[in-house]
This record gives sequence, C-alpha cells and structure tokens, in this order.
Amino acid sequence: MKLHKLLQSNTIIVLLMVIMVPIAGEFKFFPLNDQFRVSFGPTIFFFLLLFLDQKRILIAGIMTSAAIVFFRLSLDCLQLDTYAFIDSFYARLPACFYYFTYALFFYLLRVKKFQHQVLMIGLFGICLELISQVAELTVQYYIVGAKIVGGSIFQISIIAIFRSFFVVSFYSMFVIYEAKIREEEIKRKNDHLLLLLSNLYEESIHVKKTLKNVEVITKESYELYRSLKNRMLSDQETKKLSYTALKIAGDIHDIKKDNQRIYAGISKLITSEKFSEYMHLKDLLHIIIKSNDKYADSLDKHINFSLKLDVSDDLYEAYFLLSILNNLVANSIEAIEHTGEITIYAYEEKEWLHLEVMDTGMGIEDKYNEMIYKPGFSLKFNGEGISSTGIGLSYSKEMIAGYGGKIAHAVIPNEGTKFMIELPKECLIKE
Repeated sequence: MKLHKLLQSNTIIVLLMVIMVPIAGEFKFFPLNDQFRVSFGPTIFFFLLLFLDQKRILIAGIMTSAAIVFFRLSLDCLQLDTYAFIDSFYARLPACFYYFTYALFFYLLRVKKFQHQVLMIGLFGICLELISQVAELTVQYYIVGAKIVGGSIFQISIIAIFRSFFVVSFYSMFVIYEAKIREEEIKRKNDHLLLLLSNLYEESIHVKKTLKNVEVITKESYELYRSLKNRMLSDQETKKLSYTALKIAGDIHDIKKDNQRIYAGISKLITSEKFSEYMHLKDLLHIIIKSNDKYADSLDKHINFSLKLDVSDDLYEAYFLLSILNNLVANSIEAIEHTGEITIYAYEEKEWLHLEVMDTGMGIEDKYNEMIYKPGFSLKFNGEGISSTGIGLSYSKEMIAGYGGKIAHAVIPNEGTKFMIELPKECLIKE
C-alpha cells in the first residue's frame, strides 16, 4: 500500500507514531547535557500529526509518550548490568512530557487549520519545539537536577528552526505528490463521465427521433379510428376494428409519454453545469483512444493507436464529437481480426474541421458502399451469429448532416479502410 493511502487512516497513523517515533528517537546526540537529547523522533512525530484528525491528537500524544518511556526502559533493561528501574524511569520521564506537551499545544493551537499554509506550519513547528523542549528541560531540572548551560536557548532555537523546516519541506513535497495523484484521479473520473454522457447524448438523439415517429403513428392511428367509425357504424366488425385502432393509438400515446420522460431525464443530465460541453480537440481524441484501447483489450485484440493533429486551441463541442468518433473507432476495432492499427487524423482547413479514422481491418465491398449508411444494415455478427443493430453509421451520417457536414469512406488497397468527416467549425466551436 502506498504511503498516501496509509496516511488516510487515523488508526494507522497512531500505530506508526507508537512504532516509529521511539525507534527514530535513538538516532540522537546531546547538545546541552547528558539527559537532553536531539533526535529524529520529534521530526517524525510532527510530520504524522499533520495528517491526524483534530480529535485524535491528544490520544496520539499520550500513546506516543507512553511508548517512548516503555521503549527506553526496555532498552535500559537490556543494556545495563545493574538495572535500576526507578532511576531509569526518572531519567526517561522528561521525554514523556516533551511529546505530551507537543501534542497538547498542537491541539490547542489548532495547527491542522493551517495545513495548506506552509509558512504558518513552519512557524508553528518552531513554537511547538521551543515550548516542548522547555517543558522537557524543566522536568529534567526538578527530577534529576540537570543544569542548563548558557546559550542553550539559542541552541534550542536553532535546532527547532532546522527540524521544523525539514518537516515542512518534506510535507510540502508530499502534499504536491498527493495533489498530483488526486488530480489524475479526478481527470480519470471526468473522462469516464464524459464518455458516459456522450453515449447518453447519442441515445437522446434516438429517443428524440422515436418520439417524432410515435407522434406520427399516434396521429395516423387516431385518424384510422375516426375513419372506420364514421363510415360504417352499423357494421359490428368494423366498429370493433375502429375501437382496436383507438386502443392502439392510446397505447402508442402512453409510449410517447414514457419516452418524453426518459428524454427529459437524459437531456437534464447531459446539460448539467457540472460537466463541460466544450473541450480541446486534443483532449477529446486522447479520451477516445484511451477508452477504445480498453475496448480492444476486452475483445482480446492487439491494436496500435496513433494520433495526428494539426488543429488550433479552439474549444469544440464534446458530446457530439465523442459520440460520432466513438462509433467510427469502435467499428474499426471490430473490423480488425486480431492485430492491427488505427490512425486518427484531425486537421483544420479554413472554416472546416476534417476528421479521419483509418484502420487496417477488413475492407468494405463496393456493393455495400451505400447500404452501410442505412438503418438496420450491418455486416457485423457476434459469436452466436446475431447481427448488430446497424444504427451506428446511420446515426453518424444523420447527425453529421444535421450539422451541415459530410461523411464518406474509401477502401485503400493493401492499407485499409478510411472514414472521412467534414464539419463546419462554426457549428462546433465555442464562441
């Protein structure tokens, strides 16, 4: 498990304190007297406190203080020939006051509130060091009679400054690293959401088209009902047919209402202000390649994707381009048997945006050149021999035409199939 993951758990942080601080405290020197030590223990203690919840700070201070005394008493028991427990306990007790005082004032000053202000963290660290060291020296003076030599406050201050800003430097690097990881995670989630929304965008177009068709069918069914009813009211069979037509019209009307609710929900999600509707073309194409690379892996195909760009920094409409290009790239993946290449080329020419998707898969026979754009026509079958829906290219062609653009394809011998899209920039670029 990575360090930034470990430091998200209060229990693990306290456990690290109890284990690491006593051990780090043994890397030491004695600048003032035989009892007052300077070690790496406070450095690690200060660093870990910065990640601990406010309400756990005092508990951590008490547990670490107790662990320090217990650890040093255990070492004395192992190292000294004549082990005097009381003398050793009094000698180790001041360190307990150091760590408890440090945690106490860390809690009272609410240093956690300033964890994103590096300079303030450094200043607090210096103050906490000075207060804790004075507390330790005071306890030493009263318990073991240790004396403080002249100029010791100056030395303590220098030690506090170096130790605090060492922690701040390491903490800053850690925060930057954590922020970078968080940014990558957010970007990955946003890319995933953007792809989902582009798929919903495509579905909303289909639902909208279905609504129009249902409305026409409803009207025609109702007209049939009126015609049958008015022409031969005496004929029982005709009357039955007329009411059947009326029921069909009512059922279709209910379907229309359900579709309207679905369409309204999808449209509301797509137009949510939480997601940008416009993106740089480079970012869009990278998202498409990343998602379709995973799709190729799921089909156990080894496909090399390449991208060529010659575009400006304009922001383009995201959902439309994602849904169109995803269709074409997914078709290219399915056209490749096992291994192959897919190249996406985007360039601008005056007021037009050109997009090309070329694959090294099986080409399209000439006799299907017009048929592939018709709804329901498909050359793709799954492992059970069931044909796909055949609406991808028809949808793409219809949408591209709606934006005033064109789509065409060409089979290049010994190279593959290329789909070419031409779109007016004015319909796609954010003002």
